[in-house]
Amino acid sequence: PIALHPPAPAPPAAARRAAATITCEQKRSTGFFSNLFQDLSADSALVEGTPPSPETICACGSRREYGQCCRKLHMDITSSPTAEDTLRARYSAYAYDMPLYIMRTTHFDNEDYTYDRRKWRRDINTFCKTYRVRGGMEILEQRITGKAATFFLFRANLYENNQPMSFTERAKFLKEQGKWYYASGKLISVDEEID
Repeated sequence: PIALHPPAPAPPAAARRAAATITCEQKRSTGFFSNLFQDLSADSALVEGTPPSPETICACGSRREYGQCCRKLHMDITSSPTAEDTLRARYSAYAYDMPLYIMRTTHFDNEDYTYDRRKWRRDINTFCKTYRVRGGMEILEQRITGKAATFFLFRANLYENNQPMSFTERAKFLKEQGKWYYASGKLISVDEEID
């Protein structure tokens, strides 16, 4: 999924086991997330891949110039004013082959999240080379539930072997420590999209 997936050292095995046995609420109250996200924010070389010039129309489909759109988020991981901004910046990060941004904006509870940063990064690079993420994305539905959760139904456009294709996804974004993260996503069929 686009609303998919920075290198930080994995915590000791005992810490991983302990983290797996406590609830998300317990993690919040103990500062687990702030420590985790602080480690991710310490990564260097955030911008990679091939971002365009700031005057180029952004790949996310907003019809704004990249410099006034997703570039601000790609250049500063602490900047994610809304869940929609983060969703769009993740789409354009795939278009510009920027795996670190994708990794840094993936929530710890997401099934794609892994401590094997090298493999994760390679997988994202492979996806970016296999599929040309172009043509923008379209948000079909957005539901905000409180200050820390937003749900989207969106369509993403991309190409494989110069053949246009798209998919529709239901995605959940969560806000932790003032930043939005991709928590989960499910690809849906055309029939489900109509319902």
